[in-house]
Order: sequence, then structure tokens, then C-alpha cells
Amino acid sequence: MENEVCENCARAIGKLEQAFVYKGRIVCEDCNKKLRDEPQEIAAQSGSPPATPDTVLTKPGKITAIGGMRIGAGVCNILAGIVFCWLLLPIIMIPLGIVEIISASNLLKSRPTRPSELKTIAILEIIAILTLVGWISVVVGIITLAFLADPRVKEYISQLQR
Repeated sequence: MENEVCENCARAIGKLEQAFVYKGRIVCEDCNKKLRDEPQEIAAQSGSPPATPDTVLTKPGKITAIGGMRIGAGVCNILAGIVFCWLLLPIIMIPLGIVEIISASNLLKSRPTRPSELKTIAILEIIAILTLVGWISVVVGIITLAFLADPRVKEYISQLQR
């Protein structure tokens, strides 16, 4: 995994350093402080009120990717639950598939709601390995957890929860 690079000063952000997202761009801690304090300093000098934060949220592509993968996994789980129902255990794949499709339809909206459920459903998808037919959900769950670790996705979810 390669290191992040600050899009403001082009400095490499080390593995142990926190990367920040400012207006959709990854920046280092120093640039984050400067950029966030700058509008207030300019406003104080000019006597005008400080600028308000952006109200338009741009959805990261990884959120849309999670939605697309969940639709596919949901359909596969429902079909697997129906086809392998004679084994009894895969029947629990049907409710998981329904939850995945509902979650995906929410993620694909222009402004998703309930973003806190993303991690819970990803963990349920990984646990689906116990049914012996939930391989697709396991892959989707692992990829989802990896995407949720992205700083841009974290910033987007935190903005949605406000």
C-alpha cells in the first residue's frame, strides 16, 4: 500500500500520520489546519462574516461501488438460498440478500440515510461464510470494510451523520 500525498503541499503523508479531507481533497495535518483557519482569518481582516462550510456533499465513488456490489451479492444470496434450501442452512441467505438489496438501494440515492449500518452489514456478509454458499457476500463484506477505511469515505459518512 502506497503512502498518501498531500494534494496541497505535495508532501508524503506517512503511514502513522493522519490524512485529512478538506473539500474533497486529501491533505496533511499542517495544511488541514491552515486551510480550515484561513477563511476565518481573512474574514476577521475584512470584517465580513466567515464563509460557511460546503453544504453540497459529493458522494465518493467507493460508496456507489459498495451499493452496486451489494445489489449483486443480494441477488446471488437470494438465489443461493432458494436453490440450496434443501440444505437448510443456506435459507438464512434469503434475509441477508434482502437486507443487502435494501442497503444498496439506500446507498445509491443521491443522499443516503442510515450510513452507520454499513459496517454492521459488512460484518454480516463476512459471517455468511458459515452457510458454505455465501462466498460472494464474504468478498463484498471484506471490500466494503476496506472502502470504509478510506479517509474520503469516512469524511462523507461523518458529514451525513450531522
